[in-house]
Amino acid sequence: MSIPAKSRKTDLLKLPDAKWGVEAWYDFLLIVPTRKMHDSGYAHIAIIGGKYDSENGDQAVEIIASPDDLQWPTETAISSRMPEYGALRTDAYWPSGVIRLWSGEYLFGVDHPTSSTAIKIRRYAK
Repeated sequence: MSIPAKSRKTDLLKLPDAKWGVEAWYDFLLIVPTRKMHDSGYAHIAIIGGKYDSENGDQAVEIIASPDDLQWPTETAISSRMPEYGALRTDAYWPSGVIRLWSGEYLFGVDHPTSSTAIKIRRYAK
């Protein structure tokens, strides 16, 4: 099941959860506040994996994690030491304000969807 990524937050939060232990890569990630508090005192955020569809545009596919923080590992392309840093982009849909992480060069995934979830990045296969 997928829905337009520009859907309302409430609709995005109804997407199914990804299957545990199945590695998947996405064209973009959506960051959606859930309005639920984590034990840490911070808010849960839903990380939603999405795919670009040439006919329908951005399609939100599934909730891949619901952590209270995101970790950007230093060994990925977003390290400030890497020249590819500028290839990672962030914007927000209007009017929902949902944050979109995307790139024309990279795919995104997550490690284990736990309280602190690490974002994984890899180049598109050429």
